[in-house]
Amino acid sequence: MKTVKLKMSDGKTKGSGLLSLQGNLSLDNVEQLVHVFREAVQKYKRLSVELKEVCALDLGFLQLLWSLENEMHKKGEELEVKMTLPSELEQLLRNTGFSRWLGSA
Repeated sequence: MKTVKLKMSDGKTKGSGLLSLQGNLSLDNVEQLVHVFREAVQKYKRLSVELKEVCALDLGFLQLLWSLENEMHKKGEELEVKMTLPSELEQLLRNTGFSRWLGSA
């Protein structure tokens, strides 16, 4: 099983944060993902999530990301998602209705 690399850091402005996610973004690593998402919601008012060098991504991860987005918006806070994905994973997002995170949808 491939692992996920998670890095959370403060952003350039006060109250902002950056989550960098790489590797296996699937239910195989759900506990780590949920933990870091919950921590980020508590810590930051503005959050950027960057996905790069992704080898796996599934609907479970997309649902977690959607939940993170909803939680941030419910608190009146901002979430920005940036994705650099292989073409087959971009197609998965288009097919499942999550294309707004691709930036070109």
